[in-house]
Amino acid sequence: MIHAKKRWSYSTGERGVNRVRAFEHPATGRLFLEFSDGGKRKRIALGHRDRDAAKAKAEELAVALRDAEAVSLTTLTLGTLFDIYLREVTPGKGESARCHDRRAVALFSECFGSQRRPETLSRRDWDAFIRWRRMGGDRRSGQAKGRPVRDRVVQQNLQFLLAVLNWATAAGNGKGGRLLETNPLRGLPLPREKSPRRPVATDSQYQALLAVSRRVAPLFDLALVLAHETGHRIGAIRMLRWSDIDLEAEVVRWRGENDKIGFEHET
Repeated sequence: MIHAKKRWSYSTGERGVNRVRAFEHPATGRLFLEFSDGGKRKRIALGHRDRDAAKAKAEELAVALRDAEAVSLTTLTLGTLFDIYLREVTPGKGESARCHDRRAVALFSECFGSQRRPETLSRRDWDAFIRWRRMGGDRRSGQAKGRPVRDRVVQQNLQFLLAVLNWATAAGNGKGGRLLETNPLRGLPLPREKSPRRPVATDSQYQALLAVSRRVAPLFDLALVLAHETGHRIGAIRMLRWSDIDLEAEVVRWRGENDKIGFEHET
């Protein structure tokens, strides 16, 4: 008598709450996870045959489902939402982005409080954070403490908050609903740099570009020289007209309508 080979499986979590089963396909040996999400049975392929990794993934998913269950039974706080995001989304980012996520979470938790309900955030909180962040200065290790932060840094912090809130409007709560129904801060204006700092080419880099610029196009050579000698943006250079050039007086007029900050002047 031939007995069918018993397929490997591993279960974790509480039945009916956050039960997750990892199992092996008897024919292919591929591993899968099976669990219930919002009352619907789901199955996902892991794409490998590592049983230990499958067990770890099953336990990780069980914890996430348990947290989602807890969120659905209690009021969602910023602290809980940040914890879920850092555990489920942040690990998939690059090292620099992961560090920024953790710094941003610390900042918003300090400013708003970890017990704050995300749906109560408003324009007043948005503006208050911008003021608070500017006054607080740079807090990164290795940097001058208290050095004023530029609007670009504040913008990055707020973009993280928007990303978390947007993600929460699509993330399930384990009960067929979502962690957050709407993003209360959607559409609010981000602070923007009027004149952001840009990398500056060295003289040797400029000379190397100049040496080959005419091979690209005569106008590229001209634009390169104008940018180097006047310090103007390529957008303003492209919009120059012959009427803006006074060859006798050796003057170039830069019209305010083509300047980033509307500054009309001559060089």
